[in-house]
Amino acid sequence: MRPRSLRRAAALLLLLALALSGSLGSRSLGAPFLAVPPWALADGFERARLSSPIWSERRLLPGSVEIQDRFARGPGRALAITVHPGHDPLGDGSDRAELAEAEEVRLRFGQEVWYGFSMLIAGPIPADGNRIIIGQWHHSGPGSPFVAQRFRDGIFHITVQDGLCRLRIAWQAGGRDSRRRDCRVEVERFAELPPSDSGWIDMVYHIRADPSGDGLVEVWANGRKIVRATGSIGYENMTRQFFKFGPYRDAVDYPTTVYLDNFRRGASYAQVDPAGARADNFGDPKDRDRSRHTRPGNWYLPLESIFVGP
Repeated sequence: MRPRSLRRAAALLLLLALALSGSLGSRSLGAPFLAVPPWALADGFERARLSSPIWSERRLLPGSVEIQDRFARGPGRALAITVHPGHDPLGDGSDRAELAEAEEVRLRFGQEVWYGFSMLIAGPIPADGNRIIIGQWHHSGPGSPFVAQRFRDGIFHITVQDGLCRLRIAWQAGGRDSRRRDCRVEVERFAELPPSDSGWIDMVYHIRADPSGDGLVEVWANGRKIVRATGSIGYENMTRQFFKFGPYRDAVDYPTTVYLDNFRRGASYAQVDPAGARADNFGDPKDRDRSRHTRPGNWYLPLESIFVGP
């Protein structure tokens, strides 16, 4: 067995043992699942290939992704994702190239969690009214994402949704309220989102899905708090939740490329802040040098990464 497979198997066995012994705590155990996915995930995309324990490539076609060093948030590499005309891996008539969290690391639906990542929208973004989603939180069943980064006519906005109602909670300059008054969501807005064409954007999300009314979404962009939404967020009778990143759009006749760097999932702002990821890259800044990387890969499934959520 290869070293990567051995590390992955050891981590999963430890998770199973901890879950069965109850040592992870009852709040982290999401019945009916025996093993608890690791809370802490991170990928700086410094290896030549994607970290398979973190990511599923089911919604990608050959030629969709590249780990490259032409555009990165700091020294080193970042992931480029390109959707081409006719890239329709699911056969539903939409163009998509989406990287999703793998089944093994998906959390129980409703688990409170933090995410951070750096993104660059290289475009082009449809300016003809067609939709494009780049980054979303989805559930285990059918339906639209319960949190999504949406772009229409080049305008960046964020939506939340339950089974009945979609609400626009934040937008860049030039955007507007979706004027829905029937959604059971309270929104506090603090600032506008950065423009979609403004270069690298550092995003932090604090998310708790709960369709019964105790849902929460807080968003920061480039270190500035943008919005806090509370209320009915998510769908009834779901089991798992997961993050997806990459362009998902109405079919058009040109490619769109986006970049992802400094991905983290954790239990606090400090643990996922992309600025922190750039500052220390899990250690000294010089360790972003690929020849002297201090950890065995970019992913947090190794045993030292596992920690209990709040």
